[in-house]
Amino acid sequence: MLVIQDHPFSVAKGGKHYTAVAKSFYGINVDAVLEKTQEYGKVLTMTELINYFPFSDDGLLQIVPVTVQSEEIVGRSRAGNEVVITVHGAGLLTPERIKNGINYSPLSADVMPDHGLTKPASGKGHGALPLKDEEVYALLDGKTPFGDIEIYSFSDLEKGFVFPTRYALVRDFDLEKEKISGKYYSLQELADDPRMICSAGSMEAAEAHLRQLANRSGTEMFSNFHSLHNLDINQPQGRFLERRGFLEGLYGCLEMDGSARFVAVKKDFEDKVDPK
Repeated sequence: MLVIQDHPFSVAKGGKHYTAVAKSFYGINVDAVLEKTQEYGKVLTMTELINYFPFSDDGLLQIVPVTVQSEEIVGRSRAGNEVVITVHGAGLLTPERIKNGINYSPLSADVMPDHGLTKPASGKGHGALPLKDEEVYALLDGKTPFGDIEIYSFSDLEKGFVFPTRYALVRDFDLEKEKISGKYYSLQELADDPRMICSAGSMEAAEAHLRQLANRSGTEMFSNFHSLHNLDINQPQGRFLERRGFLEGLYGCLEMDGSARFVAVKKDFEDKVDPK
């Protein structure tokens, strides 16, 4: 069963604000929901979602979990360096790849028997899609099943780049720099957090979103949820990011065989927005 809802929002264009409508698609299978959402239009990334829907009146982003087409890919480079790749836009996680991956033959002892999603020894943070080294290498070269993608390093964020609609940010996988999942931090601590910055798409977007969150929630202590401290780096893997209201924020523990709610707009929506 697929549940479809309309969500009005405003967008800035040419110095003016216009209203438009996006549609959310909710269902119990990530791959099937993504496929239907892609058929409708452009699936929103995390950067687009928090820009178009800071905190809408219909509860989207405040209390309703929203899955985005922003991927968190963990693996190694050809040189053996451990990296986290945040992909904004279509990357490696195609509906077909997800569907096949759920029934993937085990790649290591850390993959659940008869089930293709990851399960680390700790039992936490399971449910990512296992990937092959070659898939990660290709992504780092800017090659994906959806076509070429622009690749930037984390240091490029400090240069104030104007990023394209579809791009990937690569940073070193350094657990000492990653905030603890579920622990509460101050606004500034999270605004400076590499994962928060990459998830939001830029330093400016991360700080702006956190300040919007502080204004609406009345607090400046926030948590973030992810699986980075509970995965096996020897198994390349990926999952979609989510936005989960005030309590769980930019979320990175989505199980890839679970439910999802993607949001999409028509690809030419900016040419058809209605003046307020």
